[in-house]
Amino acid sequence: YLRVKVLEPRIDINQRAREVHITIPVEEGPQFRVKSLDIKGDETVSPDEIQKGIQTKVGEVYNVSQLRRDILTITDLYGQKGFAYADANPISTLNDDDRTVKLSVEVDKGKKVYVGNIEFLGNIKTKDNVIRREFRLKEGELFDGSKLKRSKQRINNLNYFEDVKIDTHRGQDPDLIDILTTVTERPTGSFTVGIGFSSIENFVFSTSITQDNLFGNGQRWKARIRWYGDVFGIASSPILEFKLKKGFVGTKKSFRLPSFEIDKSEFNAQILKTIFENADLPVDVKEKLTGLQPVLLNTYLRSYFVTLNNRYRITVDTHLEFYNLRPTWNHFQFKFSEQLKTVVELKYDQEWDNEAEKITNQFPFRLDKNSKFVAGMSHFRNEVPE
Repeated sequence: YLRVKVLEPRIDINQRAREVHITIPVEEGPQFRVKSLDIKGDETVSPDEIQKGIQTKVGEVYNVSQLRRDILTITDLYGQKGFAYADANPISTLNDDDRTVKLSVEVDKGKKVYVGNIEFLGNIKTKDNVIRREFRLKEGELFDGSKLKRSKQRINNLNYFEDVKIDTHRGQDPDLIDILTTVTERPTGSFTVGIGFSSIENFVFSTSITQDNLFGNGQRWKARIRWYGDVFGIASSPILEFKLKKGFVGTKKSFRLPSFEIDKSEFNAQILKTIFENADLPVDVKEKLTGLQPVLLNTYLRSYFVTLNNRYRITVDTHLEFYNLRPTWNHFQFKFSEQLKTVVELKYDQEWDNEAEKITNQFPFRLDKNSKFVAGMSHFRNEVPE
């Protein structure tokens, strides 16, 4: 409605009800349609390629909002060819007699530009190279807007940051474009409590603390306490296991802890702090355990399988059950059973990695980095109010 008119508003005051009624008259006028569409550019991006990428079509109702999006699409197409400062200017000619619009878009592609400096801001813990390796652009190469968008997606996929913002501005030379990536790091610490049953009917309990992006190197560490006993009650001769992982590769260290009690109706970070303070643990280990909150308890039935040469071990965890625990509750809540879910893990020393494919090729599924902790927290994140 290109001839729309918004008239003077009418205001009615109801003093008794202390209300104000505002009426805004609108005269829509006739609806216009696109009669013709002419793209004036060059062969850098062909008119056919532009026509396929935009939504405005001849014969359809003229839509200003859609046209704005199409202008951005056109500049993006030129940006993929290195013309980061391309400008597309739409010109509309209205015909009131047949209620149509002749639309033309003039494109000034400007000059090709190349990537100048790529800089990072806000990454206090995460090292620059962890972010830089996710970039699909390199300094000195031809700029490509689609690669810049893909770079942002990859950085977000790291799951290390609450927010990722990428800005571009002209570099020192007219043919350079500098890129500034500003990130807000997310807190990566969490505490989980886990319990499992082995295939020989020994009770195996574990509490796990995980932190992604350890030391900013894209590493993940987990502290798990294992002991034998009941789900709730005295944990006798528990062992604290520290695991450091980068991708699928990990190492482990173990430390003994004094026995302690897990009470279903009362369990919090202060109880754990006391346990760790009474333990004979290295200073750096105690520092890593400081300030983390317990959030999850999970139980499962575990079966073990070992190859004849003892190089490979497969664990199969079934009958998963979860309890949620939050700092404001101080007790376990919301039991949830995942009877149909199975977690399979293949474990071996890194020196035998070249032969592991012979085993994984026999599986009727693909292995990934999912875990019982992720499965439990994903459920409670969707089902339990904050």
